[in-house]
Amino acid sequence: MAERVSVNVNTVKIVKLDNNPTTGYEWIVKSSNDDVVTVTHKGYTPQGSMVGSGGYDTFSIKGRKPGNASVSFEYKRSWENDAVERKVYSVSVSP
Repeated sequence: MAERVSVNVNTVKIVKLDNNPTTGYEWIVKSSNDDVVTVTHKGYTPQGSMVGSGGYDTFSIKGRKPGNASVSFEYKRSWENDAVERKVYSVSVSP
């Protein structure tokens, strides 16, 4: 089920998703309407000092023009077809 998100044009919603890049997994982002929203990867933040410990990726979803879009994040390895986790955001952009 999609999480509903509302933003205004030129405002940003920050999304933080758990990640452990040492396992080969990464978040693959897809937007249903790039005219309405822009999704940008802002970086990875480790949550520990031990090698191989996980952390989180930060993404921004920015409203570009009024409308609706679906943004999906699939957590998978590039050489595999199936995602082990999926997050979907239903984004409504207002003027």
